[in-house]
Amino acid sequence: MTGLKKAQHLNLQELWVDYGTAPDCFRATMSIKRFATLLRALRFDNLDTREARKKVDNLAPIRNIFEEFVTKCRIYCQAGEYVTIDEMLEASCGCCKFCQYVANKSSKYGIKIYALVDARMFYTSRLEIYGEQPEGPYRTDSQANSGETPNYFHCKHWA
Repeated sequence: MTGLKKAQHLNLQELWVDYGTAPDCFRATMSIKRFATLLRALRFDNLDTREARKKVDNLAPIRNIFEEFVTKCRIYCQAGEYVTIDEMLEASCGCCKFCQYVANKSSKYGIKIYALVDARMFYTSRLEIYGEQPEGPYRTDSQANSGETPNYFHCKHWA
């Protein structure tokens, strides 16, 4: 709901104020104390195996949830005959090997994502995160080769 209400940059306390500036849906759903408890307990990754997985995958902490999201996008949207490849920069200030600097974006630092989008429905069909991977099953060459189509359009994740 914070994304929908354009409130993702607000302080957590500001989402639960009761003097009329915060959306009512947050207070109606749960207390701020309960939300904070759930937020602290929410994990998408197994810390015990992360270091081993990071040796072959820089995206290891979120790989499972990212792959599940991409799979659901592919299931629920069969791209039509008109598609486009969109490049987006998801703002990030965290320490990540995938962080890129793009001078002409409003958020200068973030994670660059390529999306295959149906041009009529405006629905994302597939996603690929741009960034260097160590040797292993997730490594793809994302550099353009002498005017040819970059290899990330042909990688196994898009097929």
